[in-house]
Amino acid sequence: MTDVDAQSIAAEREYIRSIGIQRELSYRLRIEDALLHPHPTVRRIAARALGWLRCHEVAPALMRALEDIDTDTRRWAAASLALTGCQSAGHTLRHCALHDAADTVRAACIRTLGWLSITDAIRDVQVVFSGDPSAAVRSACIESLSRLDGFEDGNILIRALKDPAGDVRTQAARALQTADLPHLSILLAQCIADTDPHVRIAGLRTVVSRQLDVAEDWCAHALSDPNPGVRIAALMGLHLMQIPHPDPYYQKVADDPHPEVQYHLSRIRHASRAIPK
Repeated sequence: MTDVDAQSIAAEREYIRSIGIQRELSYRLRIEDALLHPHPTVRRIAARALGWLRCHEVAPALMRALEDIDTDTRRWAAASLALTGCQSAGHTLRHCALHDAADTVRAACIRTLGWLSITDAIRDVQVVFSGDPSAAVRSACIESLSRLDGFEDGNILIRALKDPAGDVRTQAARALQTADLPHLSILLAQCIADTDPHVRIAGLRTVVSRQLDVAEDWCAHALSDPNPGVRIAALMGLHLMQIPHPDPYYQKVADDPHPEVQYHLSRIRHASRAIPK
């Protein structure tokens, strides 16, 4: 590729980006034409820009782009379909979720199925979760099933909480915020004790959001967690619960060595002083 070619490609890419961010439907056909550009970086930005338009009319072009030879173009096409609100894209997305060779594309398709509320895809997403070797795809499955209310008897969610990948377990802990399962406290105790701090954070947030009786005790205990993110989640949880006498808990982290913990403690104390007595 010559310098002139590279400059031309860069200019076309920047032009498509610049008209895409204007979100003007009048540019739709020009952006769709860019999906046929010989260079993949132009096709990628075109796939993204069509999503920025947020309209049904671009869905057919994006569905065609799901057959592009470039992985990232397919991935952005799948993600952009979530912004179109076009449920008729469901069949194409389901096919790609089951058969695309790239895990990033499969994951994007699955997330979009959830965003578009394609409930007919629940069974397909469950099948993908059960057999896909990619942790990113399995994580997307749990995120999507949570949006689709697709856990049924809860077996998939329980299996997700035991997944070897922390990202999958984190999504499962988040899904417990709305999933109606028996023995919820036992499942969340498993999250709070997880080796991955992101799972512990998600577990604490779920305990607080569901207003479980154990929330205050678990958050108080987590103020001593070795991970600062978990300590912040515990601190924020205690604040959100508006417990009558929080000062002993705040004192527990008054000398915390991490600046982010100190920052959140300062904000909480400032907010507490601003509340009329």
